[in-house]
Amino acid sequence: MKLSNREKTLIVIACVLLAFLIYFRLYLKPIVDQIIEAKVSIQQNSQLVQKNSKTGRKTDEQESLLKNYNTKIQQLSQGYFCPVDMSSVLVLFEKLEIKYDITIDSISVNDYIEKEGYRILPIDISLKTDQETFNKFINDVENYEKKIILMSVNISSQDEEGILNITSKLGLYEITGLKEQKQ
Repeated sequence: MKLSNREKTLIVIACVLLAFLIYFRLYLKPIVDQIIEAKVSIQQNSQLVQKNSKTGRKTDEQESLLKNYNTKIQQLSQGYFCPVDMSSVLVLFEKLEIKYDITIDSISVNDYIEKEGYRILPIDISLKTDQETFNKFINDVENYEKKIILMSVNISSQDEEGILNITSKLGLYEITGLKEQKQ
């Protein structure tokens, strides 16, 4: 089969175009894509830099506000979560025993229950009183300057006069994270 000059020229042109297409697809296309991605990322970064330069002035104000809020939180939480002083808690129980004329049979303090950022000192207390007086007693205990929470109540029996045998578990809470930050 004989090819004319025209057909030879068309085949050469087609081969050159095919070679250029393969060269572009395999070599130039990834380079062009990287250049486009770089331009886009530069544009995004420049926008972020402009945005940060505008808000950079505000971050100093925000940091000072954050420090103020942290000190306020520490001051407020100190009233509720002070280091445990069992003598003051026992004095509270004695005062409430006299105030409400109840009989406290026993008070036992268990080991701390450690949690993240705070710990609980469980206090088991057994007492004899009526329901209304017990409610007042618990209300005074929960409104004490240190945070004491009623964790559980067990009423075992009631006599003819309406006196209940009550065993309850109270939890004295103490924040441990604040002490670590202060030191």
